[in-house]
Amino acid sequence: MKGKTIANQVIVPVGSDGKVDFYAGSTTQVIADVAGYIS
Repeated sequence: MKGKTIANQVIVPVGSDGKVDFYAGSTTQVIADVAGYIS
């Protein structure tokens, strides 16, 4: 999918250290927005 912009939405747990990890391929750019939280 080279050259494409793909929007996606996920719900992920926060780690015990209060962080969320992202992984993408070698030349992929990742932009993340926090839209809310569930307590």
